[in-house]
Amino acid sequence: MHSRKIYRLLQALPETEIQAFHLYLQSPLLNNSSLLTHFFELLLPELTKEPASILSAPNLHQQLPTESKFSKNYFDKLCATLVKALYDFLQLQELRNNELHTLPALMSAMNRLRLDEFIPSLYRNLAQELEHMPAHDAEWLNAHYLLEYAYGSYQFRQPRQPGGEQLLRIDQHLDESYFARKLDLVSALHNYNVLFKEQLQAPDLKALRTAIEADPDRWPLLIRIKYHTYLLLAEQSEASFITLMQLLETEGNSLAGETRSEVYIAALNFCTFQINQGNTSYLQEADQLYMRLIDGGWLLQKGKLPSEFFKNIISLRLRMGAADWVETFIEEYGDRLSNSHQGMAVLYSRALLQFYRDQFEPCIRNLNEVLRDVKSDIYYGIDSRVFLLKAYYLRNLPDDSYLLESNLNAFRLYILRHKSLGDESRKRYGNILRLFRGLIRLRELPISKRANTLKKLQKEIQSLPLSNRVWFEEQVQTLLN
Repeated sequence: MHSRKIYRLLQALPETEIQAFHLYLQSPLLNNSSLLTHFFELLLPELTKEPASILSAPNLHQQLPTESKFSKNYFDKLCATLVKALYDFLQLQELRNNELHTLPALMSAMNRLRLDEFIPSLYRNLAQELEHMPAHDAEWLNAHYLLEYAYGSYQFRQPRQPGGEQLLRIDQHLDESYFARKLDLVSALHNYNVLFKEQLQAPDLKALRTAIEADPDRWPLLIRIKYHTYLLLAEQSEASFITLMQLLETEGNSLAGETRSEVYIAALNFCTFQINQGNTSYLQEADQLYMRLIDGGWLLQKGKLPSEFFKNIISLRLRMGAADWVETFIEEYGDRLSNSHQGMAVLYSRALLQFYRDQFEPCIRNLNEVLRDVKSDIYYGIDSRVFLLKAYYLRNLPDDSYLLESNLNAFRLYILRHKSLGDESRKRYGNILRLFRGLIRLRELPISKRANTLKKLQKEIQSLPLSNRVWFEEQVQTLLN
């Protein structure tokens, strides 16, 4: 029974929807047989059992109030009927729970019933209700289009000549809905190409770009936001970054939460790209973006903080010298992380704080603890190993030469073992290992013999992302003095 579709569907429902579906089955409007409700009630206690202890189909059939003998065909039909009822219920729930669906649907119903005397006032009320919704996303634009289309159907049914302006409004809202979804698609396609190293051809956006750039003010905020977010992703456009920052500052509060998150993530990724290219002014830009997210209360998702935000904020603010702020942030948000690695993330963050405060003993101890705990999160494993190497190098005790060599070899094996890293990442981390070895050799040489090694090392350092490049440059400069 546990492999049947109805069982899998019911098992996925939360308790509140299970109860609502139970009431739905009993509604006299549906004219369901009591047999179907009884069958559903028999299934409920089975949902929490282990597969081996779940009742078989014949045993369940024996408990049904029916004189029919058990047959596979009969039981299959009963399950299929319950699945159909559940599908109908879920469709109704989706419609009921989303005003962006229900408002245009109400206008369509009034049109179908030809209740023309109520439609103009209903149209005004629904349009006003839509405008006051905070969820300005592609669905919101589509709801506007459907509402205008339904009102147009009413107007063109009247005996007097309708105004052509309504057709233009329908056209504008249709363009807005189409453009929003098109921009979502090309952004997703760009991300797909980057993530999977593909080169799928993006759809032609010439008409869309011409329309938006010819008259930006004609288009709602959402379209302008999505357009410049796409340019940020696909073309690394600094002009689009500036425009996005202005739009977020002046009108960002009106965006839906999911859309706002997408924009901030795109802007932060752009900042990371610029920083790794050596444009350090974007450290401040990224910091301001994170501070807006924190001040606006937008970091939390269902009361939890995504661990990647936690990690990135701490790394960035430590680089900017805000160690005291980071200490407070860890205490405030450390127990509100969203994944199962909460303890590891907090321990890693405290180790970073200790590293930036030159507290190498507790830093090394905590990083080794992280490495004992980390399993599925490869990037925590990599970043912990990088900082562990830095801490051993800076501590520079007599035994640290051996510990450095041991950890360099362990890091090399870690990179080779994790094939999911990809060639570019493996090459980048391999470069870091070579630079560590070069830095160690340089430190061991007499000052008079460092020139050739130093020149080669400085050239290799330029190939690193900025976060590690700056640290290596600082160590080289220390050896020169």
